[in-house]
Amino acid sequence: MQPVPGKAGVIRFLERRSPRDIGALAFALIVLLAAADYETGGQMSFSVFYLFPVSIAAWFGGRWLGVAAAVASAIAWHVAKLLAGGMLESLPLALANTGARLAFLLSVALVLSALRQTVLALNDALEREQALSRNDPLTCVLNARAFAERGQQELRRSARYSRPLTVVYMDVDDFKSVNDRLGHLEGDRLLKVIAHDLCSSLRTSDIVARLGGDEFALLLPETDASAATATLVKVRAGLAAAMVREGWDATFSMGAVTRESAVVGIDRLLERADALMYQVKRSGKNGMKVELFETPDLWRRHATPETSRAVREAK
Repeated sequence: MQPVPGKAGVIRFLERRSPRDIGALAFALIVLLAAADYETGGQMSFSVFYLFPVSIAAWFGGRWLGVAAAVASAIAWHVAKLLAGGMLESLPLALANTGARLAFLLSVALVLSALRQTVLALNDALEREQALSRNDPLTCVLNARAFAERGQQELRRSARYSRPLTVVYMDVDDFKSVNDRLGHLEGDRLLKVIAHDLCSSLRTSDIVARLGGDEFALLLPETDASAATATLVKVRAGLAAAMVREGWDATFSMGAVTRESAVVGIDRLLERADALMYQVKRSGKNGMKVELFETPDLWRRHATPETSRAVREAK
């Protein structure tokens, strides 16, 4: 047997329905209530239950669908009572009672539809605020805090399934001189182009973040040291092509650390990748270094012939 959906399940079901479906459901409920009013012959009043279809129509279908449901409910109640012989008052009084019910149902429909719009607007604003708090406002990639959060999630997944993971720290060489010569607006455009090119060069599962200034971080899940080296060679080639295309003479220094089995936090990996990046800068800039993390206190250079050749070519 299928489980009976709970309240949250019913709400999710209604949220996914089109206004046409919501309208059909609301008017079907109105017909059922009118039939119940007719069958009881005025002995029982179902007028309060008309709030259900009106509320459903207004909340999930919008203002005008709610108004239509309110009008239909008032008319259906009046006709059902009239046909069942339950209208004992005079015609003016009956019309006044029907008008009062219509006014009440219309008020409910308008209030609920307005409340719904307010809730939706607040949710949109909250989502935008959350996005702003997690993304760098200039480049639109993740910021440092969001990178740390995503990094820890990926590290846990990597450890659970015994899969490698690589963290990269990248710095734009002599970025200050770009700002000094071309101005801060051009420097900002340079950072935007870098972020866009990084996102275009990497997989959708990879993570790009701007840590601040001209410093970027990359997180490459399911990537060992050899694969990371090949990826960074491709990334550097793409960045170099972008710099030539835009007429900038910027270059890039990169440090990368691969975690294969040791237990370590994202901060520690990022710290070591940063140190490797500064080693590249001290040795002449415009290059990269890749290392394999074994234990928190033991590091060794990933020095397979394939990787060493790729590093020499990148230099």
